Amino acid sequence: GSPSSCCEDGFSTFVDRCSARTCRSCPMGYSSVNPLATSPADCTVCARGFYMSAIGCLQCPNHTTTNGTAKTSILDCFALNASQVCVLNSTWEDILYTLSASKRMAKPPTFLTGGLGKMMKIDQEEVWVCQYDHTCSKTRRPTNAPLPTNMTNDGFCFIFDEVRQLFKPWGLLSALGLKSAPH
Repeated sequence: GSPSSCCEDGFSTFVDRCSARTCRSCPMGYSSVNPLATSPADCTVCARGFYMSAIGCLQCPNHTTTNGTAKTSILDCFALNASQVCVLNSTWEDILYTLSASKRMAKPPTFLTGGLGKMMKIDQEEVWVCQYDHTCSKTRRPTNAPLPTNMTNDGFCFIFDEVRQLFKPWGLLSALGLKSAPH
């Protein structure tokens, strides 16, 4: 492949930049947009208002920012005003009704749900839900990071806190790589 398709978001320690075993990741909170990067010195910090994802520095959702540089999660983004931006304004009843209705009418779903598997904390955090076109999924994506081929729009995902009975912000569907189990 061409050098630009190799060592994305990292650097190469050898002349053969396309050999996967020569690629090294930049430190957490840092990214390399230079396909010809050869050392950690070529890695740059994610700026204020951006966070590190699996595909590089992404901008925080609209009306949110970070409290500094080198942030490593969308959860480091906070609302600029008092109203919390990354909130799921639906109940489980709403979500299940919407999923059932979209299946009946053969329409694309608004939500995607699943279990946390190995990440599960019994009676505490067991399931996740993603909402397509959620306010927090409208981040500006880097031009070198289009949506995965099977996705037409992104979603924002939440983990349901069984104890407090609320949805906790988790991250972008495209970054988490979640898939719903077949029903």
